[in-house]
Amino acid sequence: MPQADYFTVLTQAQWERNCQFAAAMIVAYEYILQLPNEVDLFWRKRWTIAKGLFLWSRYYSLAYNIGNAAVFMQAHASEELYVLCDKVIDLTQPPAVSLKFFVWQNGGSIIQPTTTQLILSLRLYAMYARSKKILALLMFVILCQIAGLIVLLYVPQPGLVAENNPAFGLYICADADPEHVHWIAYAPMISILGESVFLALAMFKALEQRQAPGRILPRLTKESLFFFTAILGIHVGNLTCWMVNNLSTNELFTGFAFSIPAVLANRLLISVREQVEEDTIVDSHPSHLLQFNQPRRLASETISGDSIELRSRKIIGDC
Repeated sequence: MPQADYFTVLTQAQWERNCQFAAAMIVAYEYILQLPNEVDLFWRKRWTIAKGLFLWSRYYSLAYNIGNAAVFMQAHASEELYVLCDKVIDLTQPPAVSLKFFVWQNGGSIIQPTTTQLILSLRLYAMYARSKKILALLMFVILCQIAGLIVLLYVPQPGLVAENNPAFGLYICADADPEHVHWIAYAPMISILGESVFLALAMFKALEQRQAPGRILPRLTKESLFFFTAILGIHVGNLTCWMVNNLSTNELFTGFAFSIPAVLANRLLISVREQVEEDTIVDSHPSHLLQFNQPRRLASETISGDSIELRSRKIIGDC
């Protein structure tokens, strides 16, 4: 390998390490930042599907992303941790060494996006007034996505590259599709298709509710639209890296594709509960405003030949 290319690979590998570390720090920082809300809005409330999904997403994404970063940050990754069967692996044959890390990573590539989409499905289900047709559509999309990811990540494909030593003296997880053939790249494409359906449903409902009265519904609809768009954008970035199919940069966006959607989905649930709590407090708190009803003629009483109109006054709440 020419010296210039060698240093390019080293630089790109450091980019990958930094991105994986940054993705893990995003989840860790979000965990610390939202811990008071987690306790107040979830742990102290009764168990529901939303609560279970939120807590599972919070702690699984924390363990998964930190685990990935820990592997990528190792200065000398061993063959036992990664995979090294010559330079190109034929996955149709029994593996010569352990596939521990890729089994871990591929499993999370299915579990983490599915968890995120289940949370987003709850939001859409509520936006569509608990429509069973919408729920059936959302579950169909999620099941199709799971099936597609299982095929792409676990069905052997000759020529897939996976190694722990992409350049002399460089030890880092490096994987790629076969040359001139895409396979793993279709995984983020499947996520994009699923998120596109979710975003389209959110946009349609946002147009319907743009003139809706009240505070909670319009705000949550706008937040949902923003979160769905951001999640879709992250998957597009991940797909772009995999379509280029560079051995030392394919994993550049992978960490963000796992961490940011999980953080945004959790934020959406927190926002919903915060708005419900806030609205409940406002409704239950007595108003201290003195309100006057419109003048209403109750009776006419004649005093010294003059007619006096009586007006009623009503005080709402405590003074």
